Amino acid sequence: MGSNSSRQSLARPCLGLQRPRSYFPPRRETVPHALFFSPPLPPIEPQPGLKMDLCIHDVRAYLDFTRQRASQREVRRGSAVALGWCKAELIGVEQKAALMSTYGKRLSAWAAGIITTAVLVAPGYAQDKKVKFILDWAFQGQQAAFTVPSDDGTFKKYKLDVTVDRGFGSGDTVAKVASGAYDIGLADLYSVVRFNGANPDHQLLAVMMVHDKSALAVETKAASPIKTPQDLNGKSIAAPVGDASRQLFPLFADINKIDQNSIKWINVSPELRETMLLRGEADAITGHLTTVMMNMRAIKIPESDILPMPYANYGVELYGHVLLVKPDYAEKYPEAIQNFIRGLMHGMKVMMNDPDTAIASLKKRDPLIDGEVEKARIKMSLDYMFITPNVLQNGMSNVDMVRLGRTLQAVTKPFELKTTPTAAQVYTNKYLPPRAELKLN
Repeated sequence: MGSNSSRQSLARPCLGLQRPRSYFPPRRETVPHALFFSPPLPPIEPQPGLKMDLCIHDVRAYLDFTRQRASQREVRRGSAVALGWCKAELIGVEQKAALMSTYGKRLSAWAAGIITTAVLVAPGYAQDKKVKFILDWAFQGQQAAFTVPSDDGTFKKYKLDVTVDRGFGSGDTVAKVASGAYDIGLADLYSVVRFNGANPDHQLLAVMMVHDKSALAVETKAASPIKTPQDLNGKSIAAPVGDASRQLFPLFADINKIDQNSIKWINVSPELRETMLLRGEADAITGHLTTVMMNMRAIKIPESDILPMPYANYGVELYGHVLLVKPDYAEKYPEAIQNFIRGLMHGMKVMMNDPDTAIASLKKRDPLIDGEVEKARIKMSLDYMFITPNVLQNGMSNVDMVRLGRTLQAVTKPFELKTTPTAAQVYTNKYLPPRAELKLN
C-alpha cells in the first residue's frame, strides 16, 4: 500500500487542473490540529461532458504515511488542508472506485470524516443569510429605520447579511422583487396589487405594513389656479413612471371626478420632478408628501408656496407602504423575514429617539444630504405615516383586514382588475414577530 503506484493512483480520478504547491499555506505552529484552507481556484466555466468534481488529491492530510512527507511538513497527525475543486471528466462511481487504490479509499474516508467533523464544530462556520433589500426611493430621513440595523450590527445579530439599496419608485421596486433581483422590497401596497393583477403568474405578498397611513399626494404651486382635484382636468403632471402616487392616481381621479384622458403625463427622473413644477414646465407633480415637501425645504422653497393634495384627505382610504416578497421566498425563509422585521423595529426606535445616529447612517450612503432637512423629514414621516392611534395602541402592522378589503374593492375599477383580490391574498401576518416586539414604546 505504500508503493509509488498506489500513491500515484490517488490523483487519477481528477483529470485536469492540478493545484500548484505554492497554493498551500505554510504550517501554523500556533494552531495545532486545525484545518488550513488554501485559496480557491479561479472559477471554471462548465463545459459539455465535464462537471465540478471533488479532487481527492487536494485533500492533503499530512499523515506520516511517507517519511519524506512527514519530514518536510512536520505537521501533527490530524492536520489537513481543506478541499479544493477542480474540473474533471465525467467519471461514473464504479469507474472511480476501480481507479482508486485501497489506500486511496481509506484516505478519502478518513479525510471526509475529519472535514465533516470540522464543519460541524468549527466556530462561525454557519454563514449569515444574505438578504438583498431595496427601498422605494432615495436615502432619505425615514429610510434610516433600514440603514441603522445594517450599520450597528443588529441584522448581524439576527444572522442576516443585509444589503440595503435605494429605489426609484414603488413600481420599480415591485418589478425588481418580482424578477428575483431582490429578496425583500419596500413599496406602496397598491402598487403591489396593481402588479399582481397584471401578472397573475408572478404574485407578490405583503408581509408587514410599514406605513399605517398613506402619504401619496399631488402637489402644485399655491399661486397656481389649481385649488381642488377637479382643477387638474386638462393639466400636465410630471412624475417618474414608477412613482407610487402616479401609480395610484387612477383611484384618486376616479373618486374626485377627474378625466384621466385629459391629463398630460410628463415622465421625469426623480431629481427633476420638483424643478419641473417650480419652472412652470408642469402644472402639478405627484409624489410622496414627505418627499416632495422636504425636497422643497432643501432648496429653500417656503412650505406656504406649495399646495399639497394628500390622497387620504380627498376620499382615498389607503394603507401605505409594505414589505413585500415572493411567496416562495417567504415559505423558504420565514425566519429571515421575521428577523428582518425585528431589525427594522430596532431601526425605528433609533430613528425616533436618536435622529443624529439615524442621519449619520444615511450620510454613509449619501454624504450630500442636509442633516437638518432629513431630521425634519423623519419627524414628518413619523407624524403622518408611521405613528397613528392604531400603531400607538397595538404596535406596527396591526392590519384591519376589513378596511384592507374595502380599499381593494376601491382600486378594482381604476386599476382595471379582472377580479378583486381578497385581503388574505395580498397581506399576511404569518411572518411577523410576536406583537409585543412590534410596539414602539
